[in-house]
Amino acid sequence: MSAIKFYSFPVLAFLLSSLSFNSMAKNYYDLNYWWHFDSLCSGNISISWGNPKLYSCNGVFEANNAYISANNGSTLWASGGFKFVDSELTSNSNKVFLEGGSSGSSSFENSDLRADIAVNNKVTTKNSIIRGSVSNVSNHEIVLESDSWVSGNVDGGTKIIISDSQVNGRVTNRTNNEVEIKDESVVWGHVNAGSKITVDDSTINGGISNRTLNEIEIKNGSIVQGDVDGGTKITINDSEVVGDVSNRNNNGIIISDDSRISGSVVAVGPLSVSDSEISGNIDSTNHNINLDDDAIIHGNATAANNNWSTIYFKDDDSVVYGTCLYRTDPVDACSGTPPINQNPQFEFGTLTDSECTTALNGKRTCTITFDNTYDSAKPKPLVFVMPTIDASLSKLSLNQTELPSTASVTNTTRLTATIVQEVAPHRNAANNVNFVRNAQMHNIDYFVIEPGVITLGSKAKIVAGTIETKVAASHIQSERNNK
Repeated sequence: MSAIKFYSFPVLAFLLSSLSFNSMAKNYYDLNYWWHFDSLCSGNISISWGNPKLYSCNGVFEANNAYISANNGSTLWASGGFKFVDSELTSNSNKVFLEGGSSGSSSFENSDLRADIAVNNKVTTKNSIIRGSVSNVSNHEIVLESDSWVSGNVDGGTKIIISDSQVNGRVTNRTNNEVEIKDESVVWGHVNAGSKITVDDSTINGGISNRTLNEIEIKNGSIVQGDVDGGTKITINDSEVVGDVSNRNNNGIIISDDSRISGSVVAVGPLSVSDSEISGNIDSTNHNINLDDDAIIHGNATAANNNWSTIYFKDDDSVVYGTCLYRTDPVDACSGTPPINQNPQFEFGTLTDSECTTALNGKRTCTITFDNTYDSAKPKPLVFVMPTIDASLSKLSLNQTELPSTASVTNTTRLTATIVQEVAPHRNAANNVNFVRNAQMHNIDYFVIEPGVITLGSKAKIVAGTIETKVAASHIQSERNNK
């Protein structure tokens, strides 16, 4: 490699808009100048005509304390891989593609690249920004470490290790190899692996699944916002899963050490819950369920419906607030009563037109975005709405009024609620009344509260809860159903 030192210029403005690695001026290279390109390649080079260009390096492309400019959309190919240290590749909206690497390895340290990386060798990033995706198209591993950041997806040929780093897209590999995410890493997309998946002291904002019969381990304060779908054994230790947990083979699921599952848990094999809380139901398709060390199940518990599978309460403090099927030990152990929330969160407000939309067919839909943060370990909040009537549409002199309608809550999460305006059936409406069709509700008042009891002074309470009923009321006796 040539030792020629090219002219330099400050890149302070660019660095202020991104993470900064080195405030000193960098050596400037424009790959459109063959002598610039040649000094960065250990072998022969070639540059194609036209745009986008193909910059070919028959060797290792190596940049140290460099600022490299290339045409937008072009491809930088290096047969021996890439080595970037304290360097930057392209600026502004320009983006290139790094390919090649049939031998050696590719490494990026303290560097910032506006590029998609798709090489045939091992990829390692340390304290670097990749403003695109990272993949290797052959059976080699990918390692992201030391506060690296990838704005796109990570797709590995074999093993993927993400340590103290962030991936804004999904993480996948194409062979039966494992994915390990650790040391306060964050993945914003889904994680899918061919073999074992380990999440250690990290956050996955999507779900986790493995395609084959291999295990998933989530531990040490990790958080998974989506579902967890394992091929075989699943272990969740001192961690939280917001979605459901399930496996597909006759292996167990173990949930322990102050873990919390907001959804339901379905194990094909044995299921063990200790010192943990499950908001949904728990099931074992073929085996026993073991509850120990203050396990709390808010939903139902169902062990396999065979001649021997049992729900074992290993201590006196474990509880199931729902129904237990089909056998318990001790008998009738499943008789817990959920504790009443004496301090439920609540909020109220008014939906404005800006929070509502009206479809072409006149259907009006509104969305309440909650101000409070509602605990995923507790039941979803209850939402009450007050329908409105536009009095100006009712005119006795014209025998005119709007069609009867109501506001209904159709969906509730812990973040939002969906409200729709439902118009009563009016096929047989009176012909002597001028009904205003598609009249819209405005300024709908709402009240949101967690299930529980609020005491108002010494004489009044607000009790929020649910009941199931089949009672119906009608002025026509044959339409009544009061059973």
